[in-house]
Amino acid sequence: MIGLTYRQSEVLAAIKEYIARVGFPPTMTELARLIGCSSPNAAADHVKALRRKGYISSATGAARGIAVVDSGNDLDAISVVKSLLEGGDNAKERAVAWLQLQGVEL
Repeated sequence: MIGLTYRQSEVLAAIKEYIARVGFPPTMTELARLIGCSSPNAAADHVKALRRKGYISSATGAARGIAVVDSGNDLDAISVVKSLLEGGDNAKERAVAWLQLQGVEL
């Protein structure tokens, strides 16, 4: 899977948390509220990016059509550590975002 930006990690975490709490995915309007966007279109852009990177799938036209794809967290951890060691772009932000996705409070 392709790495996420810090904001994309926040959006993915919001989707996962909503599903865990409510039992089904949010609509674009609900997701926009969750992530602090003023427009459902902005939330839809984040969903498209997450889908393109392989972290979620979504059903076109379905109000609650978002599904989180199993991400293989071990491989993500390896890429995060490699990025930190190599001093990659946004390495620290990626590491923090990944830790937050794992439920670690910083």
